[in-house]
Amino acid sequence: MTTTTKRLPAAKFVRIARWFGETWAHGERKATGALAARGLTPKATKVLIWAVKLALIGGLLFVAFWLAVAVAFLFIARPGGKKGVFVSTEDAEPEEFELRDGNAGVGVYDNHLDIRIS
Repeated sequence: MTTTTKRLPAAKFVRIARWFGETWAHGERKATGALAARGLTPKATKVLIWAVKLALIGGLLFVAFWLAVAVAFLFIARPGGKKGVFVSTEDAEPEEFELRDGNAGVGVYDNHLDIRIS
């Protein structure tokens, strides 16, 4: 039995990207017109628009960086997993087999049954 997943066709993603680009361009033209109406020169308007673009890209990179740091910390800490860097080994489950000196002498013991394996 094969399972299939429903995927959006590539044309859908192209339409979404085109819509986003057109919306961005429309907003940029609107902002440029508003700044020009306030008396800013075209050169100053262009510099201001680029400053806003760079600030947005910088903000997105800032958020992406700290999100990556948080995800990396979660993988390192592994609060529910075994042998994480910050997880105490005192509370961890003992290994299934252990070499120790028990009732039947030194050997490998099964910790659950407390019997000597070898």
